[in-house]
Amino acid sequence: MAAAIVKIRAIGLKASTLVFRRGFASALESDGARKEADGEIKKSVFISQSYDIFTNLALEDWIYRNFDFKNHHILMLWSNNPCVVVGRHQNPWVESSVANLEQNGILLARRNSGGGTVYHDRGNLNCTFFTSRDKYNRKYNLNLITRALFREWSIKADISDRDDILLRGKKISGTAAKLGQPNAYHHCTLLVSSNKDNLRQALSMDQCDIQSRATKSVPAPVKNLTDANKQVNVPQLLSAIGYVLFI
Repeated sequence: MAAAIVKIRAIGLKASTLVFRRGFASALESDGARKEADGEIKKSVFISQSYDIFTNLALEDWIYRNFDFKNHHILMLWSNNPCVVVGRHQNPWVESSVANLEQNGILLARRNSGGGTVYHDRGNLNCTFFTSRDKYNRKYNLNLITRALFREWSIKADISDRDDILLRGKKISGTAAKLGQPNAYHHCTLLVSSNKDNLRQALSMDQCDIQSRATKSVPAPVKNLTDANKQVNVPQLLSAIGYVLFI
């Protein structure tokens, strides 16, 4: 299957776009090969060249606001330098130690989707699946990721009722979404080789008496993919997920 990598520019950011040279069915189709009644769906993979959380969140929002996803679905793959990202409806002082983050040079950002607070570093891969609202299907997206893990490393991961991806009962991926009209996106994290000590410290809240009605995160034990297979790395995982989107 032939592929071409081209360069695009969006909001001043250079990204790689992997485009396979044939039409593809909707992400809602179970076998990934059948044609939609309204035509074939083009699929592209955008790989961010930035490790800055604010640049990547801005790129994600720009794609969401400026693309027509009716016949073109996009997967954005991106990683960040150490940062904590809170959900749209969360209170950062309840979710993290803001003073500790500042002291250790860890950035704090708010995303446009709901869900809980997450820690990112270069050992974490983020996946954003853009579709039209009527084609939104997070289960399909999560199954695509678990297929890539099994195909490349024979890692068997499970999808929980909360749409987390679990490895031997521990969380390796959390999920969140932005549902608008006409566009939507579902994004998730993948812990590959993140620093779990930094993760725990960053997500330990300050000792203060705060009364808040904000959405609270649901704590869960976590695991890196390298705990199951030391050969897993972010560049190879990026390629594996991008590939299974087209098969």
